[in-house]
Amino acid sequence: MMIGDIGEEKYGRAKIIPVFLPNQGCPNRCIFCNQKEVVGTSLIHTSREVYPLIQAYLNTIRTSWQKKWPGFSERIEVAFYGGNFTGLPAEVQREFLRPAARLVSEGQIDGLRISTRPDYISEAGLELLASFGVKTVEVGVQSMDEEVLKRAGRLYSGHQVTRAVELLRGGGFIIGLHLMVGLPGESPASRSETIDKVIKLSPHFVRIHPTLVLKGTELERMYREGNYRPMSLDEATEVCKEFSLRLMRSRIGVARIGLQSVPQMQESESVIAGPFHPALGELVASSIAYERMEELLSRQQSGRLEGGNNRQIMILVPERELSMFIGHKRQNLNRLRQKYCGWQIFIQPDRSLKPGELRCVEIVSAPV
Repeated sequence: MMIGDIGEEKYGRAKIIPVFLPNQGCPNRCIFCNQKEVVGTSLIHTSREVYPLIQAYLNTIRTSWQKKWPGFSERIEVAFYGGNFTGLPAEVQREFLRPAARLVSEGQIDGLRISTRPDYISEAGLELLASFGVKTVEVGVQSMDEEVLKRAGRLYSGHQVTRAVELLRGGGFIIGLHLMVGLPGESPASRSETIDKVIKLSPHFVRIHPTLVLKGTELERMYREGNYRPMSLDEATEVCKEFSLRLMRSRIGVARIGLQSVPQMQESESVIAGPFHPALGELVASSIAYERMEELLSRQQSGRLEGGNNRQIMILVPERELSMFIGHKRQNLNRLRQKYCGWQIFIQPDRSLKPGELRCVEIVSAPV
């Protein structure tokens, strides 16, 4: 399995139309948060802006995507992100949900999702969401270490996270949890504790975000005063890979790794420091792909290919994952050839393979 595949298999792929409500409903501002610097053009302030925004996205879908991909049938969902949705007054929630729910009833979109905090999830609140057809709730957990949460300005407990997940599961919602790595006060032990507890909660999917130092945040002040050191890109890639592997082995989908890049972030130089990369998920997935191929070749080396110099080895991979396995600038392939010096190693697509499947074939020359 590769990143995203488990979630896609269980719940179908979905194109998200994001509606950002920057910091709306939030009880306080977390030390790492500056929503206005990272949300791009989907930012809205009032419910009157919801319907036109979604229609603009739908027009793009109809005029652009279907020209490129005739028969396009991917699910389309509207997501209310960027704030604490269930922290809004109930009538404000209804005002935002009504125009989106109308588009669902008209068959123009397929579903709704919201993001919120674990300490703002209640039975009454979930009944309201369900009445408008919300199917997916994404919860900003960030960490299960309460000291890390306190330092980040997330004033809730691990018990509240567990209770929130129980309520969501009881209400029949698809559950997504957001995690952050590299927060102040975090240690390898606390990271391990967090992923252990999240796996026990068994959400449907997880998003993993390495902590970035954003302009205008409390974390920027801490960084400039020398009181916070962000992860390097290599550190973040390795930690995200470890989390992803553990989640996927537990049949939990990994929906995204890293902050999505928008032009506004680059234009305004929003990221002061930290492991930002526009395709961090691809870096992680490619690293996982290398380890899987190396493991496969290692097993073959001690088996039927033992002692083989001048062997020709073909690694067959799913067609749509070919570039991931080969790696950026052929990095994975070159590393394998260096490690297994004397073997001629090739990576080729095989349409018969399912996502994440691999096969190794030795090419034997016919005798002369």
